[in-house]
Formats: sequence, structure tokens, C-alpha cells
Amino acid sequence: MDSSLEINNSNVSSKAFVDDKINVFSKILNSLEKNSSKAKAHLLTLVKAGEKIDNKNLEKYQFEAHGYAWFETYRIALRETLNWYKTLLDLNKASDLESSILAYAFSEYVNQMRYGMHYSSAESKQI
Repeated sequence: MDSSLEINNSNVSSKAFVDDKINVFSKILNSLEKNSSKAKAHLLTLVKAGEKIDNKNLEKYQFEAHGYAWFETYRIALRETLNWYKTLLDLNKASDLESSILAYAFSEYVNQMRYGMHYSSAESKQI
């Protein structure tokens, strides 16, 4: 039995990877925008009374409102990070550092948007 292992040592730079997948980041943002619109519409059905937001309903559904605000903060941060990176690409100033920032921001924020922020039981008692 041959126990040798062929390892491909060609490393792909983060810039090459990100530049090759730039459309994937845009597709992720489009998906987040659709989820955001649905969440906003649902939240409004909970907190509105007539045509106005009712303070009692907003207090009653403050957990949902806070979750929506948190999601939106991350979505907009990702949108602006991608816009920043695309501007750098247009100016031919994007490097491995900037591409890594983009990739890691998407990785971390999308993970949190999908699964929520993790708090240990000790941390949740402090909050």
C-alpha cells in the first residue's frame, strides 16, 4: 500500500480568493436584504397600532425589535464593508489585508446573524 500523500503547496492569497468570489458576497447581501424586509414587515405587524408604532406594543415586543436592530446593524456593516472593498478594487488598492477583513467580517457576522450571539450562562446572568 502506498502511504505517500501528494500535497498541493500552491497557496491562494486571500485577495485572489475574495476577488474570485466577489459576486458571492453580493448574493449574500441580497439574501440578507430579503430576510430583513420580511423581518421588518413582521415586526411592524407586532408593534403598529393603526398607522403608528404603539409604545406599549414596542415595549411588549422589545426583544424582537432589538433583534431586528441588531440584524440590521450587521447587514449594513457588511454592505458598507463590501462597498469599501469594491472601491479599493476600482482604485487598484485592495490588498491581502483588506480582502481578509472583508472575508472575516462576512464569516463572523453572517454566522452570528444565522445562529445568534453565544453567551455562557455566567455571562447571561450579568446581562
